[in-house]
Amino acid sequence: MSHHPQVRDEPSSRAIPVQAQRVRSPTDDTDALVVLRGYQDALLRLFVDLDDIGSAVDQGALLPDRKARLVGELLRELNLLIQIEDEVFYPAVREAVRNDALMNVLDVEHQVAMQIVMEIDDMEPDDELYNAHLDVLDTNVRRHIEQEQSVLFDMIRRSKLGAEQLGRKMVAMRAALLFNDDAIPHANRLPAR
Repeated sequence: MSHHPQVRDEPSSRAIPVQAQRVRSPTDDTDALVVLRGYQDALLRLFVDLDDIGSAVDQGALLPDRKARLVGELLRELNLLIQIEDEVFYPAVREAVRNDALMNVLDVEHQVAMQIVMEIDDMEPDDELYNAHLDVLDTNVRRHIEQEQSVLFDMIRRSKLGAEQLGRKMVAMRAALLFNDDAIPHANRLPAR
């Protein structure tokens, strides 16, 4: 008599070895809006963390290198998001929603954010204007994300955009960029841990 529990043989488990099977979770959703919102939420959490850590650094409770490391991570994530939006998301959305005025504003907001990022990148954390640049970037990014989520997302939902296919492209691009860190501006700015 076997001491192993009897396992029902289902067709799907015969086709794929147990080690290769993947459990689907809510984070596996490839709808472009869900994917983008996940990236945006992660970025916004970094801004909140930065505010918390910045306060602790200012009060002397944490070392400034912790803040510099978080700023490097934030700039990296922002660059990833902007690159994915500019190269994959926006071209498809522009065609689907046919609202050039809105898309032009979003494009310019990306340009402004990248200008601020370049200025931060040229500064040292103890520069007098460093925190002011971070504050302005935070404000601009939050407003930009709010506009995308409150206006653009509704337009996309009403369009005939292939959101699943677009979401898969976005996830694939992010994976490729993360695999090749040199393709992400500011990846080299992350201080060693």
